[in-house]
Amino acid sequence: MSLTDRLDEPDTSGGRISRFGNRYPSPPGVRDVYWARILNRAHSHWYRMTGDPMGQYSPEVQELAIFRRALWQLATDVQEPRGDALRQTRQSLPEEWFAYMAEYGYFFDRQTFTFTVFEAQWIARPDQRS
Repeated sequence: MSLTDRLDEPDTSGGRISRFGNRYPSPPGVRDVYWARILNRAHSHWYRMTGDPMGQYSPEVQELAIFRRALWQLATDVQEPRGDALRQTRQSLPEEWFAYMAEYGYFFDRQTFTFTVFEAQWIARPDQRS
């Protein structure tokens, strides 16, 4: 069972979200539709914080900021689930998910699901890694 906040959705993961140009694949063990909602929340947060500046930031800066915010939101949702579905599905997160999050500086206590962030570990989007 993949991580989600709604159990009535298709259990597919590992895909890419076309709304964001297929740049942000779903993390391992996270349902595609749930990841798309997280990306939407991160995108909305970016534009609320920056005031929707046209051309003020390069597309690369915008994309990285949105991706970083989405990862933070995902980690926060796992740490503090706001519903039974998240609480149930976080128990089945695969080892690959913890490794994926660790690549971006999020280290989880697997008993309590609390996380520590090491910002120095931030790297590029998945499609920009070598």
